[in-house]
Amino acid sequence: MSGETKNFEGLDPFFDRVKAVMEKQEFKDNPLLGPYRELAKMYETVTRTLMQTVRISDDYQARLKELNQALGDAMRTDYLTGLMNRRAFAERLKVELSRSRRHDRQMCFLMADVDHFKSINDKYGHDIGDAVLKETAKAFTLCLRSEDIKARWGGEEFLALLPETDESGALKAAEKLRSHVEKTQITEAGNCIKVTISIGVAVKGQRTPEEAIKDADSALYEAKVSGRNRVVARNGQVNVESKKE
Repeated sequence: MSGETKNFEGLDPFFDRVKAVMEKQEFKDNPLLGPYRELAKMYETVTRTLMQTVRISDDYQARLKELNQALGDAMRTDYLTGLMNRRAFAERLKVELSRSRRHDRQMCFLMADVDHFKSINDKYGHDIGDAVLKETAKAFTLCLRSEDIKARWGGEEFLALLPETDESGALKAAEKLRSHVEKTQITEAGNCIKVTISIGVAVKGQRTPEEAIKDADSALYEAKVSGRNRVVARNGQVNVESKKE
């Protein structure tokens, strides 16, 4: 038997019985002991191979699980900014809608857009444009709460859902975000760039999320045409412009 047979003790009841038989004094001169010992060696080899195969299989299963998790995360994450993409946002929105209805709580949407983004791309190039989008995404993470849902909506547009937040709270959050971006100086490839964003705010109320997001987009448009670098809230026919510091 191998010097490592002790590794099987207590793990394989059959192997333990085989070992016990071979160690009995009355079987010492039994002519069948030799073949029995050879069978035991074969069994040990097969068992070791099987255990190694199981370990390898477990390792691959764990790696496969990690890869599937990474793939799932990649499918729900915007590759450039690290924020959620539309798909992930829609999934989280369903959860927050259910919670909002259950507890009868308000929620608001913020739609933001980087001002003059095309000009930034045209003047500095797309690498600089990408850096601007990354910094804007960081501002969303820094200025909004961890429970707020932030996504890159497309191009230079960002969307955030603020659960358990009324219009006043959403305006304060949006203004904090706007002000932070305005004060941020982006230095990339020797270029120093000042960036601003415009933000539209909408309360969901009794409307569908799609209607509220559309209102936030309309409010964003009003912020753009009225001068940019500002926050405009829209709730039905009510428009409120936040005061910039």
